[in-house]
Amino acid sequence: MKKNSFLICLFFISFFVFGQTENDFNYVVVGSGSAQRIQITGYKGTADHVVIPSMINGIQVHSIGPYSFAGDRDIVSVTISSGIIIIATNAFYHCINLKNIVFPDTLIIIGDGAFSNCRNLTDVQFPDSLTHIGEYAFWDCFELKQFNYPRDLEQIGTLAFGGITNLHNNLDINILNTIISKFGSYIFADER
Repeated sequence: MKKNSFLICLFFISFFVFGQTENDFNYVVVGSGSAQRIQITGYKGTADHVVIPSMINGIQVHSIGPYSFAGDRDIVSVTISSGIIIIATNAFYHCINLKNIVFPDTLIIIGDGAFSNCRNLTDVQFPDSLTHIGEYAFWDCFELKQFNYPRDLEQIGTLAFGGITNLHNNLDINILNTIISKFGSYIFADER
């Protein structure tokens, strides 16, 4: 009986502390057998601090799909667990209250428009594993004031950091030890 009580207590603590369960995510399983992976396709939870799990039902989560969280006005912070390698096109588009995102050390690709119009996002710390930042990835992130260039970054898409009106006066960029082979056009342009 004590063990059951402990497990029930642990469930409620984890639910209220972390705010979501595996059931809060829509997802698809891709691949078969030992090559199965999960792509998050949506979020139906209500937590303002979201932790995207590394596993769901014993299967590795490898990506956050297109428009998975787009337009969610409740999310304030997101922690993406280790193992996730792709954030797809417009995954967090127009999450206007998103202020903080923690990327895993396994992240390789941030897709086109992934965080565009996340107007309250202030500080981004990219992992060194990141190789690609897509076009318009952080377009109109007005409050973005600080980010680092990851060591393995190879590509930055057109207008990846465009439309940030206070960019020239307030942004702190660390580009030490970075080799970038492909720059898009107008990466930091303000098109207003």
